[in-house]
Amino acid sequence: MRDREGDCVRHLSPISSRPSTPRQDYDGAARHTPLIIPNQEDSGTSPVMAQLNAFNAALIRCGFNNDTADAITAEGFDTLDTLADVEESDIDSMIKNIRETRRALGAQAQGNVTFPFLAICRFKAMHSWAGELKRTDRALNAGLYAGALITTAVLCYSLECMRTATTEDEDIIKPKELSDLTHWEKFW
Repeated sequence: MRDREGDCVRHLSPISSRPSTPRQDYDGAARHTPLIIPNQEDSGTSPVMAQLNAFNAALIRCGFNNDTADAITAEGFDTLDTLADVEESDIDSMIKNIRETRRALGAQAQGNVTFPFLAICRFKAMHSWAGELKRTDRALNAGLYAGALITTAVLCYSLECMRTATTEDEDIIKPKELSDLTHWEKFW
């Protein structure tokens, strides 16, 4: 079924993929709630562009402004798949690279590119979340990184950082090579 603009229209329930049942409006008339699904050829957005837009929106939800989000995507961090493939140290290097490049440009640098501390923490939490999604073979969807999920991801990221910091102290230190028996430590 098509509407006037040529878009495909299906009568689907907003909760399930079954055809919708008539509902009663305030005036008592029965109406269907149509779900309009545009044709991909007509919409003008490709799946890659949709991923880029979703990732850019996720960066803004992390706390970066538009100029900073554009600078991050210009460095090649443009999808969750890319973010999941890099190391956390690469994120720090990317931030350092952008800051040094803008410092070298001086007054000629375009836009207001800033890296607030909390936004960086949320971005690193998004990196950790994307890595977990990839590890568990779940779909990477930047549009899901919002609201309570951001809070949960930041909490999980901080717990992982604390766990890593505490296990660093537990690394076994290899003893020096014994060159002479006079240097043998007595245990009793």
